[in-house]
Amino acid sequence: MSTTTQIQPKPIPALYTVYILRSQPRHASLYIGSTPHPPRRLSQHNGLAKGGAYRTSKISLRPWDMVCLVSGFPSMIAALKFEWALNNPHKSLHIPAEKRAEAVRGLGRRKTGHLKRPRKRLAGVMEALRMLAGVRSFGRWPLRVHFFDEEVWRVWERGGGKGKSGGGGVGGLGDLKVEVVTDFGSPTAPQGASVVGVREEADTNSHDGGDDDDDDDDDAQDENKRGIYALPLDYAPIKDYVAKGQEIWKFERQGSCVPVSPGARSKEGED
Repeated sequence: MSTTTQIQPKPIPALYTVYILRSQPRHASLYIGSTPHPPRRLSQHNGLAKGGAYRTSKISLRPWDMVCLVSGFPSMIAALKFEWALNNPHKSLHIPAEKRAEAVRGLGRRKTGHLKRPRKRLAGVMEALRMLAGVRSFGRWPLRVHFFDEEVWRVWERGGGKGKSGGGGVGGLGDLKVEVVTDFGSPTAPQGASVVGVREEADTNSHDGGDDDDDDDDDAQDENKRGIYALPLDYAPIKDYVAKGQEIWKFERQGSCVPVSPGARSKEGED
């Protein structure tokens, strides 16, 4: 007897990003990955939650900081393509041939015959990031580069030439443009347990009629979030637009369309 397995559809992530990590104890150590949930992924890399990656699991390199990320990808596949190209600038055809040759010059080959991967340097990663954001295959998307560390942002700026940009600005990349957002403030603590505990205690001590105060506290807490903890991880920012679209769609579905002949004219205003 054959059995069929029903595959449950997964929701489309509201956000998908490619991020860059830098080790606090050793700034020369960098890691590039992709995720739909940057705060959770950072907790995994730092060992605060299950998951993470082998390359970020060394205790001597923890904790890691998420110093930069790119958002605006239309799908997970799009983000993964960008991540691969940023991790492999010496192989990606989006990078000019002379830059690829320069990246692997003097590195030699592995026993398998493949070129050795060049060591990641912050200046090199920023240069590759700028090139990839400027090619048409990626530049047609509404990409936004977020910087959470001023030193990393300054490295990006030094390689920009006339593509200067600041908080919320737009940096020119040839004929294409990418929005650059800076947020160098101290982010909200990633350890959600203590925050949740405070909220639970406040809820148990709240009196009747205090719902409005709780809403105000939530709004204030959202406004105080900084860095990756202020990113929109759900569809809340476009909730009103989606609701309006659903109303219009339902309204249009209520009536039936009547075909009109090409020669028909409106009688309104006729004698």
